[in-house]
Amino acid sequence: MQIIGTLTPQRTQQIVEHITETLLPLAKEEQAKCARGRLNLWLQAEPNYGTKKYMPAHTNERLWNFIQRIDSKAALAQVYFAKGGIGIDWHRDAAYAMPTAHIINLGAVCLECKDESGNLISLELSGGEIIRFNSKQSHRAIPRSDDRIGIGVWQAKIDIHNPANWH
Repeated sequence: MQIIGTLTPQRTQQIVEHITETLLPLAKEEQAKCARGRLNLWLQAEPNYGTKKYMPAHTNERLWNFIQRIDSKAALAQVYFAKGGIGIDWHRDAAYAMPTAHIINLGAVCLECKDESGNLISLELSGGEIIRFNSKQSHRAIPRSDDRIGIGVWQAKIDIHNPANWH
């Protein structure tokens, strides 16, 4: 897990305002056990954990163009809202995700992951950081504020261009 870039405070605020105005009203409660109560919204494609196929998700051209500058091979992203300080407990990302993933952090949070040897890596972040990490290693996020926003970005492990992988 490493910080690969940092947005300016002005750019961070612009993204937060855009997400709050356009996506927060559409967000739904997270279904994953490790993040119960957290709100989220999928962009481009949403994985169905039961069928291991994709479902259509929201589109937001402005935000997707920004995401593509971070990872040109990105196929799906999840915008999540840690309202009330709800984060996400220890987990590994599911079959839809390639190991290399990114987090665009837009608020105060402690990100933790365990490396291949089980050693804990911990990052205290204030907002604006872009992180690359291995999504198959156990990781979690502990919000340090009641209104943190984050964006998880993944390349698809299941062929997103194959119509048989959609339902």
